[in-house]
Amino acid sequence: MSDLKIFISHKMPKDGGAASLIGQFIAANSGSKIEIILAETFPKGGRLTPEITTAIQSADVFILLYTGEDEDWGYCLLEAGQFQATITDANRRSIVVLHDPGVDVPKPLTEYISVPVSEDNLFEFLRQLYVDRRIYPGIDLKFLREAAQRISSAFHQTDVLALNFDLVPNFSIEFENSDKNWGALKSELIPDPALLLGSQNWQTLFGKDAVTGGWRWHGLSKDWVGRSLYEPELARMIRTAHIQKDAPQGCFMRPHQSDELYRLTLRRYEEVNDASRLVFYFTAAPIDLPIFGIHDTANPEELMLYNLVNACWYARRKLIDQLYVDLLKHVYASEQDLVAIVDIVTSIKNELRSIEIQASIRKISKPMDVSMAVPTDAEFSLSGLLKDEVSWDELSAKIFEFSKKDPMDLIGIAKALYEMAKMNQKYYQISAAKYAEAALKLQLPIAPPEVDGPK
Repeated sequence: MSDLKIFISHKMPKDGGAASLIGQFIAANSGSKIEIILAETFPKGGRLTPEITTAIQSADVFILLYTGEDEDWGYCLLEAGQFQATITDANRRSIVVLHDPGVDVPKPLTEYISVPVSEDNLFEFLRQLYVDRRIYPGIDLKFLREAAQRISSAFHQTDVLALNFDLVPNFSIEFENSDKNWGALKSELIPDPALLLGSQNWQTLFGKDAVTGGWRWHGLSKDWVGRSLYEPELARMIRTAHIQKDAPQGCFMRPHQSDELYRLTLRRYEEVNDASRLVFYFTAAPIDLPIFGIHDTANPEELMLYNLVNACWYARRKLIDQLYVDLLKHVYASEQDLVAIVDIVTSIKNELRSIEIQASIRKISKPMDVSMAVPTDAEFSLSGLLKDEVSWDELSAKIFEFSKKDPMDLIGIAKALYEMAKMNQKYYQISAAKYAEAALKLQLPIAPPEVDGPK
């Protein structure tokens, strides 16, 4: 639950993008302590709806993005009036007007806080929010200075007349172009101070409420259930894009406890401020796979077997029959092709993560998922599944450790993959046989009624 709610009033739809960015920059260093409510969230009409009135009156701070007197601001002033009615001497509610230094604030609001948009003024506004209001009193002020710079730039996007509408969740990851941050990325970690912003409820991809605004990575990821699955994938895509200047392979993504499935891709990146900072832009496009739309027509056992057969088949054909065999060629080669070896080992590590993500998406990643679908099946006993899960994780960890040695321990990697192949064969054969049994028991649906022809 947030400690501070901020309602941002703005011209719609023209200034919606700028308002969203400003809100995210304001909240970016607060974790989940600041909640941002945008006016564009609610349909605009001739009168204020009960929903928007409730949202306005629940806020602690009302911010008006005021860009000038050349447009009708009546609706925004109506919103401000609703908030103004909640202000008393006993509370700390306040109205703040962000405006160009050359533009006077609306006369009805002259008695409230005026913040001409400049880096210094915005910095002081943020300092009062974070320090004076005790949101994060010990914050490093350089983060507030950076946010003030970005809010100033975002405010001036209101001068742009073109309207853009994001249709799917998207987010950016921005960080300093430093050796320390690249060291983290090489270790398959996103730098802790990295700034994440986006649109279309992007925060829900990471298990957060959409009203939380922007985030620093350390706050966003510290309790994220999917971190171990997806942080290495995000780091991989960033490394590939920056080093190879090419589009990296994306990955599937399913937020925790959600039936939504996305294809996560990195679409572009930017070097800003003379390449001192880097910004990587990701898109999460919703996808509709037929198997995820029939859960209510298949029993748990059949669905689990279907998913297990598919996962085992893929692992066998890609990880074992292709990559393991390619690796063996280099294990027995008289001369080592180091470039080819690095490519193969990298592909092996990527496939291990891909298999883990596939299992998570198909809800067969945990022994309990499988055991609950077939609770009386001795071949899928919970104790056996738990033992094999531990073995698989240990083998996977060994492969990653062997890949870090100089030179790489190819024999160690090959031996670990061979043990994985044994486990894969076991579950592939069991699940395929049981799935075949389920298919043999399948009955035809009810026949259509017979209709008598004309007499």
